[in-house]
Amino acid sequence: MKSIFKRFRNRNKAILIVHGYSKRRWHALDPLISFLEAEGYTLFFPAIYNNLDENDSDAHEWVQRMIVEAQNVTKRFEKVYVIGFSMGGVVASAIAAAVKVNRLILLAPAFEYITFENLKNKVKNSLLPKTIETDMDYPPIPLSFERTFKEVVKDFKSSIQYVNCPLLIIHGSKDSRIPLSSSHYAYEKTCSFHKQLIVLEGVNHNLVEDLTYNSQIFSLIQSFIEKTLTD
Repeated sequence: MKSIFKRFRNRNKAILIVHGYSKRRWHALDPLISFLEAEGYTLFFPAIYNNLDENDSDAHEWVQRMIVEAQNVTKRFEKVYVIGFSMGGVVASAIAAAVKVNRLILLAPAFEYITFENLKNKVKNSLLPKTIETDMDYPPIPLSFERTFKEVVKDFKSSIQYVNCPLLIIHGSKDSRIPLSSSHYAYEKTCSFHKQLIVLEGVNHNLVEDLTYNSQIFSLIQSFIEKTLTD
């Protein structure tokens, strides 16, 4: 009965999940997807790219693909929320700059990123948190996509300047892939009047898979979606 009430209450609300640069794509966000679906929201989590097609390597096509998805969702639902993780945070910002959405949530957005050499040094000296699964069972990303990832960040980094909907940014203090300065950049550059940056101490990059902290992160996201904002 409770789940039926939640679905009725949220029947006109949709959430678009924008995954990051990972061979698991949206599966890296499965715990969050499951939580939000249980709360009665309608979720969409399209693929930014096809990692089985090495020719799918145009950065602007990746972003435009997601903008079209967002446009289609906004035609069907009264309220649309966009959640972007890592590289998906940059793409989600491009969506919010181009399409009218109700709120934007960025999880460890990759407006800046740590190079592979720096990453090796950071990981060597840090303990990664316990997470739910690894990416061993997923097909690899074509090597050419690394260039595309960098082009997405370079070409769409400025999109955050045109985001004016309410914005929540969450970043872990122990993120070994995306520096915290990336989220500070987003917070400073956005023109959103309602904006909040939350830094979670001891949390690494895979926020929603951190078994110690993900319930706290889910609550923060849900509260931001549901709370009433005043000017």
